Amino acid sequence: RRGGAPVDIVAGIEAFFVEEIVACQRVRGILHYKVKWAGYGPEHDSWEPEATLSEDIPEQLEEYREQLEAYRLASLTLAA
Repeated sequence: RRGGAPVDIVAGIEAFFVEEIVACQRVRGILHYKVKWAGYGPEHDSWEPEATLSEDIPEQLEEYREQLEAYRLASLTLAA
């Protein structure tokens, strides 16, 4: 991430923390998630591939997917 200090150093590597996943989209057939980084403004949000997040933050990714599914189901119920 640019601008500002990393939140932590893990094994000598700068580690940045995800505050939340705010959106998702397919880019050339690959699912990407828009990430809001902890301690950074929205200008630093970035689109990250699903494979990276599955490896680095699987719990947060699953929570976001569950929220999307709940929203989808609620939308279907309201439309009926």
